[in-house]
Amino acid sequence: MSYSVSSRLPVLHGWIQRAKCLAAGIILPATIAMAAAFVADRLSGPVMLWALGLGIFIGSIGRHTGDEAELDFAMPLILRLGVALLGARITLGDIMGLGAETVMIVIVSITCLFVISLFAARLCGLNRNFAIIASAATSICGVSAAVAVSGVLTRYPNAERDTAMICIVITALSTIAMIVYPVLALLFHLDSRSSGIFLGGTIHDVAQVVGAGYMMSVDIGDTAIATKLLRIAFLAPVMMATIVFVAGRISNTDMISMPWYSCFKLPWFLLLFLLTVIVHSIGGVPEVFFLTAGVFSQACLVVAIAGLGLKLNFNMFFSYSFKPLAFLMCQTIGFAGIVLGLIYLTPLG
Repeated sequence: MSYSVSSRLPVLHGWIQRAKCLAAGIILPATIAMAAAFVADRLSGPVMLWALGLGIFIGSIGRHTGDEAELDFAMPLILRLGVALLGARITLGDIMGLGAETVMIVIVSITCLFVISLFAARLCGLNRNFAIIASAATSICGVSAAVAVSGVLTRYPNAERDTAMICIVITALSTIAMIVYPVLALLFHLDSRSSGIFLGGTIHDVAQVVGAGYMMSVDIGDTAIATKLLRIAFLAPVMMATIVFVAGRISNTDMISMPWYSCFKLPWFLLLFLLTVIVHSIGGVPEVFFLTAGVFSQACLVVAIAGLGLKLNFNMFFSYSFKPLAFLMCQTIGFAGIVLGLIYLTPLG
């Protein structure tokens, strides 16, 4: 018995350390989120935009590098929990309402971006694997996709540097898109459904999709997050295609060390999102549960966006050459153009 208890002590200690790290990473973003809610209530305006602005301001005037590890640990968890509980707002009828046209838009846009980017990278003299990682980040789910796909390509030179640069630039571009794309949706006179599909089908990271969608309206936000989760589901086939592509073009195939079935594992927050949607769709649970979950989800997302603002540092970009930065910017603009064109060509009514 004493051996059993003592053997569990390291595990217990690890959980305690994780809890401390989580608490340390939440304190400042949560404080900024509460301040943003106060300011938004007094001065009006989207609370998420206030949280982002305050986060950037505070991060710029008093950045503490020692807090990076805590933020990196806490913010993805808070963000994913917030996204998972967004399922309390949506039913299966809402997701099915996206229709086959939306699925077609997602598939065609992702395929087009990968094909065009690979040709463009060759013309620009950029590394092919850089183009693959950048395309996954742009078309699937930002930083998460970049890290996942780069895990398959870890053997090529400068993979870590490229991945870090892509993550930094994609986060900044996604934040800009969160502010600019809702304006574009209004300028192109997109209706509520098309606006949600455009935002969810183009913005890189989940946090910014949520911010942009719910800045416009609840309906647009719900459609945007459902479309974004549909994109995330395509991470598995993209990773599998990347493995096959690398194996077919590089003789040293020992880089493919991950089990084949791991490509089909969905993120836990996507599974929880789907479970929440199913329970909400079936009924039998008091509606107050879903209302509470929705409020908690909103709070998590505001905290996550405040944390995102704290981590933004535009001085980092000056250390990179212009060509890969321009490539990522062109990818972002081109991908938005592809999705917008498909929305106009596809009967969404």
